[in-house]
Amino acid sequence: MEAIRGCSTGNVVPSSLSSSVVGRQKYYYSLRRNLAHLGIGSLGVVYGPASWSANSTLRLSLPRNKSKVIVRARVVEQLKSDPARLGKLKKGFDFEDKKVHGEGEHAGLDLDGGFVVPGTNSFGHTFRDYNAESERKRSVEEFYRVNHINQTYDFVKKMREEYGQLNRIEMSIWESCELLNEFVDESDPDLDEPQIEHLLQSAEAIRKDYPNEDWLHLTALIHDLGKVLLHQSFGALPQWAVVGDTFPVGCAYDESVVHHKYFKENPDYNNPAYNTKCGVYGEGCGLENVMMSWGHDDYMYLVAKESKTTLPPAALFIIRYHSFYAMHTAGAYRHLMNNEDHENLRWLKVFNKYDLYSKSKVRIDIDKVKPYYLSLIEKYFPAKLRW
Repeated sequence: MEAIRGCSTGNVVPSSLSSSVVGRQKYYYSLRRNLAHLGIGSLGVVYGPASWSANSTLRLSLPRNKSKVIVRARVVEQLKSDPARLGKLKKGFDFEDKKVHGEGEHAGLDLDGGFVVPGTNSFGHTFRDYNAESERKRSVEEFYRVNHINQTYDFVKKMREEYGQLNRIEMSIWESCELLNEFVDESDPDLDEPQIEHLLQSAEAIRKDYPNEDWLHLTALIHDLGKVLLHQSFGALPQWAVVGDTFPVGCAYDESVVHHKYFKENPDYNNPAYNTKCGVYGEGCGLENVMMSWGHDDYMYLVAKESKTTLPPAALFIIRYHSFYAMHTAGAYRHLMNNEDHENLRWLKVFNKYDLYSKSKVRIDIDKVKPYYLSLIEKYFPAKLRW
């Protein structure tokens, strides 16, 4: 976690305010006004009550030890094109860095790294807010309506059998990255940029915070490559069969799945073979034995697994379940998981923050980072993969 101290030009927190809630609130708003005077605008969102440490450092606290504050990374992102304003800010504020570690089942993993969760997406709304009025709300909801109606057990079985043959084309990982330049994910309420931008944004954010985990950098780069299913060479599948949150088929649809109401029109909804808690699966069977709604996640998982990649099991878990928000965020479907799933989930939770919150309008210099990722591809994958 990074904390921002009071401005050194007359804004040091008075010790008399350390026990005053009203005083702390007034000072915080004064600090925000001073930021505005510097021409910075809103750099952070108060997710919880403001708190003060012994050394009078303002901190904005999230529940469950996920503290977030106005931080250097956000400042640099907004001001990097204006060195004069950035220099002015650096003179006025003193920064300190602190790590925040996970609790419970995630103890021992640095779930935050140095990454800062922004308050809003590129449309000015909170992330994954499917009810926020925005230019994409209607199209996103319509996407999920069609998706939930058509993603049946039989449909998924058919698609896995067809695309699992991997007889469409042979190409490299980087070639598949370049194919994604043409597509925007219609299910995403947070970003409308070409997919390769998102891949590099998430990969570079992880690379910064976890410099020694090169497998995780590469996993971030390739996690969405299954979206090549949208391309003509792969049958130009409709978006509802490629993107969006995933969920198990062959068992009851958990209410935590986004736009759950549209499942009522799915033929499996009232099928007694598929609408019980476990459905066709056994409790604790392991997610590897569960059929997920068909899309880019499962497809890329099949491609990577068949390629004999040397990426660790956690990478394949991330690839197949990164869109399974009902499980990794809402905590649903845990009754289907085994011990290995729970172990790999720890890394998926690390990855998810970068997958979700690194989306922005800030472009990555592809030519600059390409050599690094080509070296990782060579390390973990063959030159050509079957797709």
